Parts: sequence; C-alpha cells; structure tokens
Amino acid sequence: MTFGVLGSIIPQVSLQGPAQKEDLYVGIQSSVTLGKVSICNHSNDPARIQLGYYDGAGIARYFEFNRTIRYGETYETKTLHIGEDQRLFVLSDQNKTSFVLNGEALTDTANPVRSGIFTGLISSEKHKQLLYEAPAESKATVTLSIVNLGTLSSKAQIGISTGSGLSGFSTTNYLEYDIDLGVDDTYTRPEIKLNGGDSIVCSSDFGSTVSFTVHGTLSYVISTDDVDIVGDTRIGGSLGIGTTANAELYKLDVFGDSNFTGDVNISNNLVVGGFNAINETGGFNVGVSSNTVDVTPGNIKELNFLGVGNTFFYDAVNQRLDIKISGDGNITNDDSLKNVAFLHYGGFEFDDSIKFPQKFHEIFSHEDAAVDIEDGVNVDIDEDCLLVVTDKNTFDTFSTEIQKTNFLSATGFRDNIRCVFDFDASLTASKKVGYVMIPDAYTDEIDCDIEPGNTVSIGDMCVLIIGSETRSQKPAEIDDDLRNPYFLQGGLY
Repeated sequence: MTFGVLGSIIPQVSLQGPAQKEDLYVGIQSSVTLGKVSICNHSNDPARIQLGYYDGAGIARYFEFNRTIRYGETYETKTLHIGEDQRLFVLSDQNKTSFVLNGEALTDTANPVRSGIFTGLISSEKHKQLLYEAPAESKATVTLSIVNLGTLSSKAQIGISTGSGLSGFSTTNYLEYDIDLGVDDTYTRPEIKLNGGDSIVCSSDFGSTVSFTVHGTLSYVISTDDVDIVGDTRIGGSLGIGTTANAELYKLDVFGDSNFTGDVNISNNLVVGGFNAINETGGFNVGVSSNTVDVTPGNIKELNFLGVGNTFFYDAVNQRLDIKISGDGNITNDDSLKNVAFLHYGGFEFDDSIKFPQKFHEIFSHEDAAVDIEDGVNVDIDEDCLLVVTDKNTFDTFSTEIQKTNFLSATGFRDNIRCVFDFDASLTASKKVGYVMIPDAYTDEIDCDIEPGNTVSIGDMCVLIIGSETRSQKPAEIDDDLRNPYFLQGGLY
C-alpha cells in the first residue's frame, strides 16, 4: 500500500505559447488511489488552473476548469478515485503554482470491475442522459464532479434511476435540481450510494457545455455481517472471536468451531488440548509402544514397516492400532480373521487362469468343503498345467511352531493366536476353511467364545474348525455349542 504524498508538481509555463498539461499522477497497477489534490499559488498574480484526467480515448476530462487561485491561497479538492493506469493531469498559467496529491493506494484485485474513474460525458441539453449504471451484484459508492466548460452560466440536474436506466427514472428521485453553475464553476456531490443496476441520470441547459464525471469504489461483498472488510487488514493487538481477547496469552483467541478453506501454514508447534501434536519440523508426536513399553525416541514423520505380512487391528475403545509383525512374511493380514480364524481360500469370484510360467497352482481345502466357481466366472487351465486341490485338517502355513502360541518375549507376550470373536465374522465363497488354533493341550480348558452382539456366519460348503490338528476330525454329531464340536459347517452362531 502506497500512503502519504503520492505526487507533486509545479507545472512550467512557457513564455512562447499556452500552458501545457502535465501528469501529476498515474494510477498504480492492481490498485485504486484515494486522495485529495491541494493547489497553492506562490506567485504574485492570480493563477488559473485546470485539473483533470484522460478518458479511454485520450480525451481530456475535467474535475476543475480555469479555477482562479489568488496569491497565497490554497484550494483542496474532494476525494478523487484514480484507477489502474488512469492519468491525472494539471495545468496552470503561473509558474509558481504547486499541486500535491495526498492519499493512499489500496489493492483492487478482487472485483470483476475495478474502482476509479468510471465514466464521463458532456451535456448540452435538457434531455436526460444515462451517465452511469452500477454493475450487477455490486455496491457502488461514487462521487459526481460537475464542471461548466461553456461560456454561459447553466443549470444542472442529477438523479437516480433504480431500474431500467432512463426509462425507470422517476422525478421523485432527483438528487439535485437546477444546480447553478457559473462559467468555470465546479460542483461536487460525494458519497452517492448505488445498488447493482441503479443508474445516475443527468441533464443541463440547452446550449450549455457541462461536464459530468463519476468516480468512486465498488464492492461485491455480500453484506450479511455487521462488518465487511475488503482488502488487507492489520491488527496490532490481540483478537478475540466469540470470547474476550487474551492479550497476555494469544494474538488470536477463537471460541467455537472454525472453518478453513485452503492451506494452513504453521511455522511452530501445533498444540492440541495441551498436547504437542506436531512440531515445527513437521513431525507427529505419536505414542509408539511395544507391549505397553514406550519406544518412541521423539517426534515421528513416517512409520515404515519392514517386510510384508504385517497385520493391523484398530482398538476403537482405547484408540490404539495393534500391529502384528510377521517375521518372514509367509502369513499376511489376509490369512486370518484378526488372528482368531486362520484361513484357507477355496473359491473363484473373478476370472483366473493356470498357465506358464508357474504351470501349477494349489488350493488348500478340506474334505467337507468345496471349491466354488461363481456364476459367470471362468477359470482357464492351459495345456500341461495343473490346478491341485489338497485336503488339509489344520492351518500349517506358520513358518515356525513358536508362532502358534502367545509366548513371553523380551518385549512382552506375543499376540499370535486369539480365541474370541469380538467382531462379526463370516466364511464365504472364497474364504472356505477357517482354523481357530487352540493347541491340543488347552482345548479342555479354553473355549472359543463369541462376544454378545457379534455373530459368526459359516456359509454353505464352508468349514470352521476349532482346535489344532489332532482335534480337528469331524465328530459324530454337530450341535451349536462351540466348546464341544471342533468342526462346524453351514450355520450362523
């Protein structure tokens, strides 16, 4: 923002010809300038001055025309509005006449139509003319400068049409009627408020030469609040929104929800509820523990899990993510239902093929399960290729025996095997066989439980086996007790 003295000049007067117009100021790019021009006569003789601007066609228009300034006298204009690249010129017939523009330049980039000098015309008759119409959806605050450029006195009329331009003008909406303008006189009417679509109409006497110029500012802000701010704003102290400003602790104190559209840049820490959640380097202060032991050396920017087969369980009550690390990657998180039932897949829900270079693929199934191919699904087996279906009675994909138990390690008890369905589970067309891996030695002491409110669905030709290898033979009878039968098929529990 440019502020203060924006331009000053003492125009030079040539003894060999008429005085020439000289630029006092040119509007700054992407800005509107608001300022007043002070004119002082330092010479012993009265000075005749002119102050004006060039319109889009390069034609000179006037705010002041041949105004007389006596020796030692100062004249100051009303506030002028100068838009981007608009040229303000001055002229004097005396060498010692100073012109000073004092004001400020404000950023003007948000509006589709820029503020400044909007338009001007010359009137020479009583027929009303449309001088200016405020753009749609805008609010215009304008100043009207009227200058008599003719050799005879004249009267001027100005009014506001609130719709349809000239045709919508009513005589009840005259702002000024028969303004007396002597030769070279100026009349200024500031702070005229126009809503979008409102118009200024004007007229003068027959045979007159009266200049009308409209300049001002536009706002496209939808005014739904007590205060609307357009442009840059600086607050030196503290600001409280919904609460009293706390100058001792905060520059900004907000009580209530906040909504941000766009990036939020934080150069220091982000503190949430007294907890330093994000530090100035972008790291997250996340508690990382191994079997309840905190192993976090500092703030974390990234969690990197090495290898494959890592299994993740989210505990919503404790807001904890349990991560099972599979040592050699042989078992993935898709190979079990949250470490309760370990799965053998035995169905095709999508097109597949057995072909070169593998040439053979194997499905681990069970004698009471089936390998299903869903309707509309094709499984192609190329020549000299095999699809092998092998019946098993246990889940034997563990890389070591120790992975089948929850042993005590240096970091606490391992979470390898679980025996409680505390979630809804199902065996389906693809998840055919599931094994709850309760070791033989504990089957008389440990039940496989289903927590109240949860269900376990076992689809047709699917099998859920409870117990390890030696206990996983089909019993003579099946009932709904999960403790006694170690083999369940086709039911909802």
